[in-house]
Amino acid sequence: MSLHSPESISSVQQSVNTAQSVETNQTQTSSERLIRSVHVPFSDEFQFALNHNMFSHLKTRPISKDGSSEREVLFNGRDLTRHNCWEEVRKGRCKENGSLTGTGWEGYFADVISSEERSIKLILIGKKMLQALKSELPFDPAMRTKYINALVKEQWSEDAMRFWNNVFGAEVSVNRSRVNQSPKLQAFRKETEQMVAGLPTPKVISNGNEIIHHYGVVKKPLLTFGSISLSEEDSLALALVKKSGILGSPVTRALLEARV
Repeated sequence: MSLHSPESISSVQQSVNTAQSVETNQTQTSSERLIRSVHVPFSDEFQFALNHNMFSHLKTRPISKDGSSEREVLFNGRDLTRHNCWEEVRKGRCKENGSLTGTGWEGYFADVISSEERSIKLILIGKKMLQALKSELPFDPAMRTKYINALVKEQWSEDAMRFWNNVFGAEVSVNRSRVNQSPKLQAFRKETEQMVAGLPTPKVISNGNEIIHHYGVVKKPLLTFGSISLSEEDSLALALVKKSGILGSPVTRALLEARV
């Protein structure tokens, strides 16, 4: 199957939609604030590594004293808060517009006036990811498809996820430098951080069989992203952008640091 075939793109987009439908609102405390319970990407791999003591840097503690199997995974609080800020942008700070919102990257374009231009910039991130993949594996389309599926369909591959993690980190660094040069972006970041600071502390819970991530979201839409015509490559690029945020998840990062 070609990297950019209609079948490939349709399958990728379906995987994105399915993964997003897993997220559920557990409690609505007000018209604007939601508490989310999210099944974690790569939770099977993470649970296996946890059960086999493959994390030298992670500990757990019981949730209660009643003999329950549930345990909290003790991540660095700063890592949890950073990811919560990303999720706040992804789920709370943008007015929904189908496939063009809900990526987590939106906050980097709060200084862009045109909603259509914001959408184009989102897709450009995905195109840069695709170009990086083509440069990494120029003569192996089958392996490129495997790398795409590792991210979009959450089919764990350590080599693929390490590659995407490097691409993700480089792109985040580029955009953070823009934030440091833009008062408007700095104000957006500060407001997001203040919103997240008022939410319950994020927790990652293991019951021995699955991993659940509990975190809060304040629904305060601010940014709009205009509808634009998407080519097949645009659709694939957008699918990568929408799933790239899982690379910043504490669970994904822990897996990349696990002892093998």
